[in-house]
Parts: sequence; C-alpha cells; structure tokens
Amino acid sequence: MAALGLASTLHTGESMAKTFHLSIVGDGGARYSGACTVTVASGDERVELEGTVPLQRAFDGDGLTCRFRAEGRVVVEIAHNGSRSRAASHGGTIQVSAR
Repeated sequence: MAALGLASTLHTGESMAKTFHLSIVGDGGARYSGACTVTVASGDERVELEGTVPLQRAFDGDGLTCRFRAEGRVVVEIAHNGSRSRAASHGGTIQVSAR
C-alpha cells in the first residue's frame, strides 16, 4: 500500500530530493578549486569549493554536477543510491555529475 502512495506522488509531478555525497581525496597537499551546481525544484544553486584534500560533503537535490581544477593527484566522486560517478586528475580539470 505504501508503494502505491509513492507512485501517486511521483505521477503528480512532485519530486523528492535525493542526497548526493561528494568526496574529494588525493595525495597529501593536493589542492582543488571549483564549484558544484545543485539542481533543485526552484532552479540551480551554485556552491563554490576550494581547499586541500580531503573533503566530504552532502547535497540534497535532484542532481549534482561538479567541476574542479586540481593541483596534484585528486579524485572526485559523487555517490547516490548505490551508484558512483568518479573522475581523477594529476593536475587538470575534473568534472563529475549524477542525477
């Protein structure tokens, strides 16, 4: 019966926010700078991020896209609902996204 209620909610056009887990790791001292765009019902929200690895952060929304510039070996991963999107760089641009 609960599944029927969920299906009815989804058919009315309402969306339920998902939680996306962002992880940035790499070699000691590696730096990153860039931004993530969180897609939410009211539009897109941009979050600037800069620092030294590691970073763990969670975002709630309908989608997440991140683009970073790496200095040193950096691995960026977005995990959501058992799936993962991952990219690595030894000094360059990294982009990952999940819906």
